[in-house]
Amino acid sequence: MTQRDSISELIHIYLNGITSISQDAGWRGDSLMSKVIEFGGDIPRGSGNDLSNMSMISAIKLLREEHHDLKKIRAVIAELMCDYKHREGMISLLARHYYVGICEITGKAYTDSDRMREIQQGPTESPEDPDESVIIWSRAESRFRSRIKTCYKKLSDEMAKYDRYMELDTVTQLQ
Repeated sequence: MTQRDSISELIHIYLNGITSISQDAGWRGDSLMSKVIEFGGDIPRGSGNDLSNMSMISAIKLLREEHHDLKKIRAVIAELMCDYKHREGMISLLARHYYVGICEITGKAYTDSDRMREIQQGPTESPEDPDESVIIWSRAESRFRSRIKTCYKKLSDEMAKYDRYMELDTVTQLQ
């Protein structure tokens, strides 16, 4: 398995973790992933008074344990989302893995243009000249793909740092 495949697998674990029923138990309607995109990368906080569903949430946690790598990928993604230099790229990377299958708008498989529209990263103005519009969208897609490529590398580096930190922490605890 290549390093990119390994990162892709961790992203799938992350997306599955934040879109699963156990994570959405207190929400109605949108998944947590759509809320992350809607709030520009910030995970919306609860009000603190959401105790009415506590027994249901506890029961669901007993039914479905988290994947053992979810804590790691969640921590690394949260760290990168807090850094404005990486937030847009992380949202692009998550969108690449989240928006798959058939796009409801086009009726075809999702393209990077469709994903950019979903996360509102496409060009904001549309020129009157159709040829110029194609050029602008082509450049935007190129930047989108470049951000994703950069984020794969950054995520890989941060995962390695996390692993080293956890190893050091384990050794320190044993002493």
